[in-house]
Amino acid sequence: MYEKKTDPMYPDDNIMVIFRINDIDVEVYEMNLRNQEGHERPFYISVPVPRNSKIKFKFVFSQFASSKDYAKVSIKGFSFEKLAYKANYSKHRQTSHVSVLDIEVGTPKKTTSQLVNKILDYTGLAITDFNELTTRLMHINELDESIQKKIKDLHLNLNAARTRCENVHENCVELWGTMAVKACPKGYERVGCCKCTLPCDTARGFEEDGLFCRKPKAYTTKNHKYATLDDCIAGTGNSDFCELHGNRFYTKKCAEQFLRSGDYDCIPLCPFGWPDYGDKCGKVGTIYTGMPSVWLPGDQPEYSG
Repeated sequence: MYEKKTDPMYPDDNIMVIFRINDIDVEVYEMNLRNQEGHERPFYISVPVPRNSKIKFKFVFSQFASSKDYAKVSIKGFSFEKLAYKANYSKHRQTSHVSVLDIEVGTPKKTTSQLVNKILDYTGLAITDFNELTTRLMHINELDESIQKKIKDLHLNLNAARTRCENVHENCVELWGTMAVKACPKGYERVGCCKCTLPCDTARGFEEDGLFCRKPKAYTTKNHKYATLDDCIAGTGNSDFCELHGNRFYTKKCAEQFLRSGDYDCIPLCPFGWPDYGDKCGKVGTIYTGMPSVWLPGDQPEYSG
């Protein structure tokens, strides 16, 4: 193998790990062995295998490699079989005729916690996607409602997560049964995991829409068209309710916080200073509360059963 500074910049010292299943070769892992003698390179692979299959390991050198360079290379590890292979996405799940054989080089590790296994199972993840665990817990509200319920029913202990959060933010609250987040200031409402916004003015007919407020419906004054001011006063009961539209006719004034559009339409105005996006208003003063502290394996004792 290349080791000196004068060696080529891109040495050809790779090994391809082949998993042979019923005489069919499957490339499962490529490793580079440009390391000092005695260096260990742990790796982990997960391979779907039909039941009752004949399996064998093969190691293939690159075409320019010399086999004597690898005379001292040894591989030792362990494997274990699960009941069924689960692909990374639940829609690709196979649960009948294919199992998974996990092979790991190095010292056998402790069994994954029951809580972690349940969360990975509910969210359609394999053990190789362990790094995605906290991401799924952080975005639990985007999962199917039935999966959300299963995870919440685990009653994860968030004491440690809350302590981590309060070491940074002082005042934190638990959220969705999976994390602790910085508390919103008084008068603000939480949007998602990490933002606090001012509430919409529901008394005026606005509706909550995350970082926006949906406007109340526009209305028309078509039923209040008058040729003269006297006619308008007679129809509305008060001269303060009447306005001249151009120099053609009188109509009923738009209500407060509404704006005339065209001859008869009255459209709602956004609160002062809030951006107008047509059918909704953008909220101002939104606060980002920082990254949440998500439940982590080891935050609570395991239970049996």
